[in-house]
Amino acid sequence: MDKYYNDEEMANLMGITVNRLRNKIHYEDPLPPRIETPGCRKRLWPVDGVHAWLENYIVRYDKEKYAQKVSTHKPRRIS
Repeated sequence: MDKYYNDEEMANLMGITVNRLRNKIHYEDPLPPRIETPGCRKRLWPVDGVHAWLENYIVRYDKEKYAQKVSTHKPRRIS
């Protein structure tokens, strides 16, 4: 049996309020796949779809890039 998040769980997972989530839906911001049944106000967010969508936004630590950034950093002069 598939598992689903409701709006409250989805907002909590994203660290936003339910109202902000509703605004994001209204303004068609990029969001994970969801199910909106006709004639029903309740949305369902498939857990597998949500986590697959989130995988697209993983930020990986690049040691070499970080080392370059640090080595080219000029300390601020305090007067």
